[in-house]
Formats: sequence, C-alpha cells, structure tokens
Amino acid sequence: MATGLNNAAGAGSVIRTGRVEIDAHDGVAVIRLNRPEKMNAFDAEQIAAFESALRWFVETPKIRVGVLTGSGRAFCAGGDITTFDAIDVERGYPYTRRGYDILRSLEVSEKPMIAAVDGWCLAGGLEVALACDFIIAGNDARFGFGELARALELAASIAAQPELAVRIAATVARVVADGGDIEAALAAERIGGALLFGTQDAHHAVRTWSARGD
Repeated sequence: MATGLNNAAGAGSVIRTGRVEIDAHDGVAVIRLNRPEKMNAFDAEQIAAFESALRWFVETPKIRVGVLTGSGRAFCAGGDITTFDAIDVERGYPYTRRGYDILRSLEVSEKPMIAAVDGWCLAGGLEVALACDFIIAGNDARFGFGELARALELAASIAAQPELAVRIAATVARVVADGGDIEAALAAERIGGALLFGTQDAHHAVRTWSARGD
C-alpha cells in the first residue's frame, strides 16, 4: 500500500514537506502524517501541521479527493502521551475542543477523505481514521483502543481506575444512551476530559508512562 501511494504521489507535485506531507496528482491529495520515530503520534506541532493540511485540502478547489496515511510502521498511535503531563484543567478543555473541531471538519467535509491504514492505528489515530469517509486497510493494519480488552480484563481494568475517571466515562455514556444528540455527547466528553487533566491520578499515570522510555 505504501509503495502505491508513493508512486501516485511521485507523478504529481509536492505541495508540502515536514510533519505532515502533501502530494497532489489529478485532483487527489495524499496527506501523510510524518513523525515515524513516534509512530506519527500527535504533539502540538503535529496537531498544528495536520490542522493546516486539512484546511488546505478543504479550501483548494482543484483538489477533489484526499487520501490520509502515515509514515513508517504506523498510521497513527494517537496523542503523544509524553506531552500530557503539561496539560491541566485550564489547558485541557481547549486541547480536547481543538481535537474535536479538527475531526469534525473531516466528518462534515464535502470532499471525500480515504484513510489508507498500514501498521498501527490506535486510540486518537483510530478516531482520525473513523472520521474519514472510507478506511482501506493493508495486511499489516492493526486497529485498537488501548483501554479495551476481553470482558473480564476490561472489568478488572475499570475497577482499578481512578473513581472520578470512571464516573465521568459513565456519565458520557449515559448521555448517549438516553438519546442525547452528538453535539451534547461530544460536549460532555470534552468537559470530562478537561477535568481529568487536572487530577493527580492523570499526571501520575503520564509520568509512569514517560519513565518507561518507549
């Protein structure tokens, strides 16, 4: 899959290089997340580059269809967890709001976007893929949210989580189950996520993860 995308892009013109690369050919834009050493995980620079690339895609008349893909061994591993320790409640809400705004622009765009997935597609990376109109998966594609496992493993994991995080997650789920529209559900999730950024449990988990040196 990667070879085919490279060949198609090579026949066109290079629009942008850097954290998010763009190549265009015959009305098709290939948008490539380009942070392979971190499995294309989103830090502040990557988010800004991705947001800019999507804006270019939407606003460029000659581009009719997009293909979104990754570099190296992943499509995208989601958010860069090592950056989360610097986020508190005040920063948490605009951070989560920005993420939803970016994904919403994909979901409501009148131009089709195809996610070409090879390798790991995890957490926020999977949310990005799901926001596209189509997902084409290679033989090595691996999808998942790190929080989900078998039923008993999931139950044990939930029981071991901070009580506030569990309650917020349950509240958001009930908003959806009770018939709340998508905007209400997303707003509840944004607020919940922002609140959790301010807890000691969240910061302790981030520091433990970062200390692993992965």
